[in-house]
Amino acid sequence: FSNSTYGYIYVLFVSSVITVWLLYKLLIKCNILYLGVFFLFTLNLLIMINDQVRQGIALSIFLYGFQYVEKKFFFKYSLFVILATTFHYTAILLLPLYFIRCFTFKPWMWIFLLLLVFFLHRIGLLSNIVVSVLEHTPIYGEIYQTKGVYFEAVQESSGLGTLYKLIIALVVAISYNKMKRNYYVDLFLIGSILNIFFVGFLLAERVSFYLLYANVIALPLLYLSTKKKIIRLFILVIPLTYFVVQS
Repeated sequence: FSNSTYGYIYVLFVSSVITVWLLYKLLIKCNILYLGVFFLFTLNLLIMINDQVRQGIALSIFLYGFQYVEKKFFFKYSLFVILATTFHYTAILLLPLYFIRCFTFKPWMWIFLLLLVFFLHRIGLLSNIVVSVLEHTPIYGEIYQTKGVYFEAVQESSGLGTLYKLIIALVVAISYNKMKRNYYVDLFLIGSILNIFFVGFLLAERVSFYLLYANVIALPLLYLSTKKKIIRLFILVIPLTYFVVQS
């Protein structure tokens, strides 16, 4: 497409077809198509995959392949991770997530970790920790040495975005035991913790997106698992309100 004046349009079209088709197939498999489509819009996943094209494709491939974790098909899961890595090299970091099935989580663990990282973030103690971790991380450490500017924390305007993500994650964490265990829910909660931990550090924060955007699966599952109207209303209204306000 490089020789065409409108090459970028073709790239966006092809990438959109790939990502939307994979996400559509995933939502069908999870029996959450209508709710899933709603959250694809309100949780900004569709905006993300059209803004960060290569990572958007990698993310959709990963999310689709993650279903093989529950089915205990390590080989198939690995193939999808490797395929995702051909579009964005950071996807290789997702390979160990297969072993998430070997751990048991409790609601209090999620709640504690979410509140802890949010507290440390708000008082400013995370910045030095994050930089130290990134300095000693393969690939990212080398980038830090040459392009340290990408690792400088970006100043937040109000912190409302982080607070919003925290509240959504806490609602899921509190209701964790009320849902049949689903590894996409675990993925989302881990992603929420990492996203708050790395907030402002653009490169590291983008890595957390692979996990965070499992919210398009986690929130529909929470909605379907509860009979309480107030929780269902909250799950629908809060993301919609935030989407409208930030738009």
